[in-house]
Amino acid sequence: MRDSSLELTARSKRRLRWLAAALTLPPLALAMAVLWARPAAPRAIRLCTGPAGTVESSPAEQLAAAIRARGLGVEIVAKPGIEDCLRLVAESPGDAVSLVAGGAEGLLGDAPGGKPLTSLGTVAIAPIWLFAGPSVPAAAAPELAALRVGSGPAESPSGLLSTLFFHDAGADPAAIVRFPSGRGEDAAAALAEGRLDAVFVAGLPAAPAVRTLLESPAARPLSFQRATAIRVRHPWLLSMTVPRGVFDLATDRPPADLQLLATGVNVVVPKRMHPAAVKVVLEAAREAARGGTQQPQKMIAERFGLPTPEYTTLPINAAALAYYEKRDERDPMVLVFRFLPYRAARWIDRWGILLAAIAASLLGLVKILPALTRANFTLRLNRAYRAMAEVEQAAAEPGADRAALLARLGEIDRAGLGIPVPRASGAEYMDHRQFLHDLRSRVEDLPGGDR
Repeated sequence: MRDSSLELTARSKRRLRWLAAALTLPPLALAMAVLWARPAAPRAIRLCTGPAGTVESSPAEQLAAAIRARGLGVEIVAKPGIEDCLRLVAESPGDAVSLVAGGAEGLLGDAPGGKPLTSLGTVAIAPIWLFAGPSVPAAAAPELAALRVGSGPAESPSGLLSTLFFHDAGADPAAIVRFPSGRGEDAAAALAEGRLDAVFVAGLPAAPAVRTLLESPAARPLSFQRATAIRVRHPWLLSMTVPRGVFDLATDRPPADLQLLATGVNVVVPKRMHPAAVKVVLEAAREAARGGTQQPQKMIAERFGLPTPEYTTLPINAAALAYYEKRDERDPMVLVFRFLPYRAARWIDRWGILLAAIAASLLGLVKILPALTRANFTLRLNRAYRAMAEVEQAAAEPGADRAALLARLGEIDRAGLGIPVPRASGAEYMDHRQFLHDLRSRVEDLPGGDR
């Protein structure tokens, strides 16, 4: 027959195991649930741009190089149209971004079947130029609408602005001749041959399409006469001035200040893109904007404070807004990504919560479990002392039932053998056992039976 004291001890051990499980499993379960629901920082992102020669493709290489230098991988994906890039971002799990110029970022908005699109802000500025043949006077919207006008693709900055000019003038934009992006030589030839009267192009002066037209004797850059009014009607546009003679002081090119319009190149991302990746992209954009080899690029970056949350038509991503407002500096994980290599910080970001849960569980076992064991010991010991006090009082009464009292003491004895005794409470337990022994001796000395 199994000893009852051993059975009580085994039951106490089972209770302790259940208590240990109750302390360790909830933190681990919570950590696993958070890991399942919380997106991980991406190992690499896809940077989608338009075809070579577009204003979106120009800053892509510099931006990608700056991102890679921070440990985040980048794959540049060139798409034939900006709608394809927006669709890629909308349908991505959070690892795709797109460089989009101006109001084109609103083409899809909250794409059906995809994730809502947000912007990280403006990371580059693309001036929009208007070139005309020598016989064309200074441009105004109604006069332009009556001319033969060319531009880049409809979704490009030059295409968007030419379309706006025609809409504002009450003309049909279908009459605009669309050139492939980056084909400045085609536009210059069309002006020289008289097939077109005016051409819209977008890009910095060093961009091939713009440089070709600036160097062409058949093309003359014009100012936008009502730039302020156009900006009021279309807030995603900016105004900028090209100083007289900036291209060639000897020949005085241009012969007068040029009032240009410009558009911001924005970084469009899914709404739930990981904050760490957002910060890396914005830091890289700041470096790329100010570290370029083109002097106009540096001046524009300083003039407009790039990157900036201004000049966008999509809502600013929450993590980007925290970055601009410097609220992210209070986030412990931001400090991890700031002072550690991205890959190491990414590992901590992903598995740190599980490690914290394991640490919390171990802390529970090391700190809380002994305290609970001590509390359980004290509770059960006090219960035994109260039971023995009742036996002692009953033994002092006349005609006490010695056999019943001894049976009760036996029950207390067996219960006491099953009490888990903390190492620091051994003396208290031995005092309890000694008191129980002495009480049993006194009960056995009562009249009514042999010892």
